[in-house]
Amino acid sequence: MKGRSSNGTIGFGTEYVSGRRRVPSPPTNTIACISKVSALQRRRRSLIIALYGALPCAAFRSFQATMAYTKEPNIPSVLGRCAGKVGEGSLQTKPRRGSIMRSSGVYLSFVCCALLYACAPAAHRIVPPAPATSAGSLSPQHGKAAPQGPRRLHLAAATGDPYSTAVLSDGPIAYYRLDDTGTVALDSSPSGFNGTTGSSVTTGVAGLLVSSTDTAMRFPGTRTSAGVVAVPPNATFRVSSQVTMECLISFTTVPAAYAVVLSYGTDASYAPYDLYFSGGKLFAQFALSSGVLVVSTPSALNTNTTYDVVATYDGASASLYLNGTLAASASKAGTFIDYDTTHGLAIGDDAGFSDPAYAGTIDEVAIYAKPLTAARVQAHYAAATQAPGPTPPPTPTPSSSATPTPSPAPTSTPVPVSGGYAAAVLSSNPVAYYRLDESSGSIAHDSSPNALNGTIGASVTKGAPGLLQSSNDAAMIFPGLQSTAGIAAVPPNALLRPSTQVSIECLLRFTSVPKTYAVPLSYGSDAIYAPYDFYFASGHLDAQIDLSSGVMVLSSPSALQANTTYHVVATYDGTTMKIYLNGSAVASGTRTGTIVGYDSTHGLAIGDDAGLSDPGYAGTVDEVAIYNRALSASDVLAHYNATLSSSPTPPPSTKYVDWSTFGFDLARSGYNPKETTIGASNVANLHQIWSLGFGGPLLAEPVLASGVSVNGSSQNVLYVGTQTGLFTAVNADNGSVLWQKHLGTTSYICSSYPFGVAGTATFDRGTNRVYVADGQDQLHALDMSTGIEAPGWPATVATTPDHNFIYSALTLNPANGLIYA
Repeated sequence: MKGRSSNGTIGFGTEYVSGRRRVPSPPTNTIACISKVSALQRRRRSLIIALYGALPCAAFRSFQATMAYTKEPNIPSVLGRCAGKVGEGSLQTKPRRGSIMRSSGVYLSFVCCALLYACAPAAHRIVPPAPATSAGSLSPQHGKAAPQGPRRLHLAAATGDPYSTAVLSDGPIAYYRLDDTGTVALDSSPSGFNGTTGSSVTTGVAGLLVSSTDTAMRFPGTRTSAGVVAVPPNATFRVSSQVTMECLISFTTVPAAYAVVLSYGTDASYAPYDLYFSGGKLFAQFALSSGVLVVSTPSALNTNTTYDVVATYDGASASLYLNGTLAASASKAGTFIDYDTTHGLAIGDDAGFSDPAYAGTIDEVAIYAKPLTAARVQAHYAAATQAPGPTPPPTPTPSSSATPTPSPAPTSTPVPVSGGYAAAVLSSNPVAYYRLDESSGSIAHDSSPNALNGTIGASVTKGAPGLLQSSNDAAMIFPGLQSTAGIAAVPPNALLRPSTQVSIECLLRFTSVPKTYAVPLSYGSDAIYAPYDFYFASGHLDAQIDLSSGVMVLSSPSALQANTTYHVVATYDGTTMKIYLNGSAVASGTRTGTIVGYDSTHGLAIGDDAGLSDPGYAGTVDEVAIYNRALSASDVLAHYNATLSSSPTPPPSTKYVDWSTFGFDLARSGYNPKETTIGASNVANLHQIWSLGFGGPLLAEPVLASGVSVNGSSQNVLYVGTQTGLFTAVNADNGSVLWQKHLGTTSYICSSYPFGVAGTATFDRGTNRVYVADGQDQLHALDMSTGIEAPGWPATVATTPDHNFIYSALTLNPANGLIYA
């Protein structure tokens, strides 16, 4: 057994815990770090409701989902009106040759109902919860039955679970949800490194995520293969200089000294990287060429408490995080050593059973071949503790429909890439990614880990100006030739033949309107229907998916303009298809089926279909990516934002004045006495600077805060909530998204349409918190800079949100520190 050492203390909140452990004499190549950590505390919510009663049903209003200021009642209405548009749309099919023909149909249902309630004479008055003072679990309730049958790759991301979506967006090399009930521990990352669950491990126990009812596993503390989840050795896990280990843990008794939670390799000497306990404290160990680096929590972890644990090493320094907060760090440069070909990844002990086994619950294990940033660690913790929304009622799915939106609301790789747009794409785990920045040669390099390189045709112009504002990366101009000389061709490959989910993405620009049926991107031959592709028809951009239930085609509602750059994404999730232009969904439709039309001859083609059946596309193409999942709207928006200029954000205007509540002031006057810019002389010259879509109606007035510190810079920020529960911080100067939170929704008693944020938010500059109520009558206190929930929040205002709904604006009275909802 080796010696390990570390000590230190730090306080967090109101409770201080310190501890020391025995320090065996370490080898000369071992260092002991002195670090600081917070002792976790039980979060206790304290809520005082001064006046209470049934909040009335308020008017259900929907407007166009673009930035707009709305009139909003200061006093909740007594009579409620509910109206919901169920659906409308059209389906377009692409005829083979000849003129374009369109068949359309409209499905419309309108439901109205009115309810009369007796309302309380005064609003709820809420005192913010007191700081937490005792230890407790992050997860108040769990209990969903474990999933049945094998889980396909990226299922978690597709289902919208906020935590798994956050993990998968950061590109883990392995991700074990540990919600399995059989002997196979499935890897939810694209790698598919499945493990074996030992016979003494208890499956299907209550999970450790607040944001999901996903289950976990309880490990018995047995120092045998029966007591662990074991993954065979694999070169992908044997990182050279960077790694992140992540998991959630909880235990009822203090783990034994040197009990190992998670390890790669055997710890007979030193495991290359692992997490272990000693004296109740949690340690992260990295065996380096320069000596062993160990960091630890300076205080013991508490029993019956859930911890989100992340340990990172970046080639020079190690960091250990607990529940989103940096607990300890130490520096030592080196590369990882002590790998062998016998021992792989183990959960519940080290792979060689050299140390005592861990007894307790483990959930959501992820390994990354890179160090997660502090911001991403915080984002994962926020996603883990986000309150789950109610399960929406099933929506009847027509056999096929399409809804055009007339105006857009607004890992190591074979080829080195830098940050910005490329990093955004790679974090979404494409199965292939062609930057098309080659200036010479005939190889189109795939920058994804799969290295599915293609061949560049002789007539394609390389080294053309790229289409990213955020980079000087080059692109390619395609000549519009219906021949192999005019395309970039990738051989057929099973990774590019997804069965039920796909996303295709690229940037386009052209000087003249493309020919009808000209194809910029396609997999397979379009002699009948390509399995998936983009093509043009009378200037409109169409996306096509060939399904077992019939071909599905969506079209942009208007023709694309020449000499204009477009970021283009099409997604299909097994039921719903969407087209996005420049970050905004412009059309969607539903049809269930599997993707068909594949063959063993035709692969991926850029500039035409692979069978050269359609006219070639003439214009610039850049940054082509293919995914075996449906990118989310937030993924698409993040990618689009990453295309924009990376120039430093201009200093915020000194003419901005905080608009912190509905109607500007407590009197709801709507009058800003400090307004000096807009007047009678220039109001006629007002014009749109930017536009941004949110994918749902805006019922509440945005609020504006000037000079908020975001990522180290001072920015003017709009806080915007939607009826679908999305709460977004937006840069008021350029419309870029700074952060987003998905808050709770509920179905109101007179409509199945979800209610989310319906009342105007408010903020307090003294605490740097923005307060917003969601559809579950939860009052949230979010950091104005990051969106992270304040400890002890959200607070529950009412327990029957389907009857009592927060519809009026929140009010913060600075004189007494009370929030009125």
